[in-house]
Order: sequence, then C-alpha cells, then structure tokens
Amino acid sequence: MDLLSSLLEIHPSDTPCLKSGWKALFGQAPFELAQTLGIHQATRLLVALEIGRRALVAKEQRPRLSSPKDVFKLMRTEFAGTSQECMFVLALNARNTLLDKQCFATGSVDACQVDLREMFALLFRVRASTFILAHNHPSGDLLPSQADMALTTRMARAGKLLGLPLLDHLILGDNNYLSMLSKGLLGHTTNTQYLEAHNLKIP
Repeated sequence: MDLLSSLLEIHPSDTPCLKSGWKALFGQAPFELAQTLGIHQATRLLVALEIGRRALVAKEQRPRLSSPKDVFKLMRTEFAGTSQECMFVLALNARNTLLDKQCFATGSVDACQVDLREMFALLFRVRASTFILAHNHPSGDLLPSQADMALTTRMARAGKLLGLPLLDHLILGDNNYLSMLSKGLLGHTTNTQYLEAHNLKIP
C-alpha cells in the first residue's frame, strides 16, 4: 500500500478505492479509475499495472532447460526450412532457466563465423550463469565437423576463464539432434540440473 501511495502521490485515506490494494485495482475498468483518481493518476496506475503484468508473463514464458531434449524442442522451430547454418547462444541462470537466446552467426551450408566477443557480451549483459550453444546442419548430418569442435573448445575455454561454463553444444538436423555433452565431447558437467540424454529422433 505504501508503494501504491507513493506511485500516485496520494494517501490511501484520500481515496477509498486504494484501501483494497493492488489486487482490487486489477478488476476496475479504466473509466472507473479515471473517475475516482483523475485521468493523470489513473494513467500512471494503469501503466504500472501493465508493466507488472508483462513482467509476470515474461517470467512464466521462460522455459527451464533440464536436458538436451528440452533444448531440441525449444530450438527446432528456429532452424525449420533454413538452408544456412545458424549459431545460437542460449543464456541460462543458475536454475537453467532461459534468460535470452540469440543467433550470432549465419553462414554457408557448411560454415558460419562466430564473434566470441559479442556472444560473451550478451551473457554478461543478462547476467547468465551458464550457456548452451546450438546450431544446425542443413545437410542433416549430425557428425560434428572439425570447425564445430574447434569452436566448442574455444568457447569452453573462454567460458571457464570468465566464470561462465559452457553447458552443452547441440547440433540439430532433420528432426533429430546430437548433444556433445551426452556424447562425451565436453567432458563431465557438475550441473546436476541438466540431465544427459541420448540422441533423440522424432517419428
């Protein structure tokens, strides 16, 4: 109630409708608030309520990635129908909840160039605790290339030095994927919330 009063710069006793708090205000129509509070105060209140609503919705829509299968389900639509390789970075918090995902590179059918500085800038900006790489092989061949392995090694080493461990690197093909962690190509993870899984093929 103190926060609500400060927002509107009035005392609750001056406006009886405020005594019921935030929850009751959600049920009032804009014209009712305008009649009670005035247009200026009602507008401030409606903006604050909308910001809060959007923040709650955004939080609910952030998936928790507990396995390579979860990553595959999240990312397969990103690569559907594309003929170019695209490299995505998925920024996660300490509970493996997705904070952000962005494509940092696109390339030819068999290669894409990745800017590590931009990638880590995103991770620090969203205060990530760990991250996952995901890219596609338009050919459908899931075997990691030498370039894939070199990039993964560079990212893992850089992440370790910066305190942002690389959790996994997925290669997606035609309705299937390969997890480098599950295949033993990334060593052992201490992240017990991320379960190793075998290669998955969607019927």
